[in-house]
Amino acid sequence: MGSESSRRSDTKCLCLVGCSHQLPHCHRISRRRIRKKMAGAISRDRKRHFEISRNLLARFFNGSWTSTSSKNCHARTLDCQSCQNVKVPGKCHFSRNSVSGIRHQALTNYLTVTGFPDEGFEKKWPAQYHVIGKDILKFHAIYWPAFLMGVGLPLPRKIVTHGHWTVNRVKMSKSLGNVISPETLFQEYGIDVTRYFLLAEGGITDDSDFSSERLKIRRKNDLSDAFGNFVLRCTGNTLLPGQKIPQFSEQNEADQRFINSMNNVRGQFDKYLNNGEISKGIEAVLTLLYQGNSYFQDSAPWNYRPKGDKPGNPDRLNTILYNAIECIRISSILFSCVMPDKMSQVLKSIGVDDNEATWENCQHGKHPVGRSIKFYVPFEPVGNST
Repeated sequence: MGSESSRRSDTKCLCLVGCSHQLPHCHRISRRRIRKKMAGAISRDRKRHFEISRNLLARFFNGSWTSTSSKNCHARTLDCQSCQNVKVPGKCHFSRNSVSGIRHQALTNYLTVTGFPDEGFEKKWPAQYHVIGKDILKFHAIYWPAFLMGVGLPLPRKIVTHGHWTVNRVKMSKSLGNVISPETLFQEYGIDVTRYFLLAEGGITDDSDFSSERLKIRRKNDLSDAFGNFVLRCTGNTLLPGQKIPQFSEQNEADQRFINSMNNVRGQFDKYLNNGEISKGIEAVLTLLYQGNSYFQDSAPWNYRPKGDKPGNPDRLNTILYNAIECIRISSILFSCVMPDKMSQVLKSIGVDDNEATWENCQHGKHPVGRSIKFYVPFEPVGNST
């Protein structure tokens, strides 16, 4: 252990050089930590980000920096005299943990990732939805909009604040060792299934509790059974030997109720997503899929197949199959934002081109008759979770 004087001799203002401030709260940090943090050259992208952050901060406070290499304490840079250009209440030299420039620099990442200030960044800015955790709402709903307004940049259209994920109702923490690794989930369940579970179970108003058992139940009930098994039943060779989209004919009352549900789900999905309620949007599509399974079972298309000398009723069979496949098509388009890889494969398997998987086509009757169908198992059958 060194003496107090020796410890002081190994400390220096964060400004490193040229500091003329004699403030009792001036941040002090060991040279060893400084050398460790600043070892090596700062990458070009990071230098550019620092410069943009510094200039934006100057514009916000109506200050100016004349040297591109000068670094002031507010932007974690070097020239302390620049502090005189920044008009803020109280002492102009903040601690490292509360300095406005440090927070501003972190927030500016949202701009620089779009290419700001280069031409064309407007194509990605402003964000339609700024999704953040509930514990950082103040910085993103007060400080960040204030900075943007101060420099004349448009604000994000909406801020969506979500709850935390817990494990056994305890917030995830490295110190507690209860952190769930996304990579582990990706390897076991796949990216699309993991994303589906997190979005379906994630809370906007309340925290969500993670459970691998709950993930397995969702995978089996929602994806393997309600979706995957439905696809196999509608497109299998038994009922659809020609493997082409069938021609539908007259729709009865049950058909029309099902068609109305298909035509209404797009509006429900749109309403929920506009409110940031992704889990409710997923539930709306899932409800349609469960209705599709019930419609298929109640309509019993296998009873209309030709059997031996009996011709059956091919018109009725084809109508039921067309309606069921339309349910799969519409659901797959809406689920594309949740499970893009899986849904792309499902749509291709029923003859939907990429340019046809659009919002406008999420209506019954938009799929051309006669398209070829390819056998595809979107989600492998899963046994009961125990």
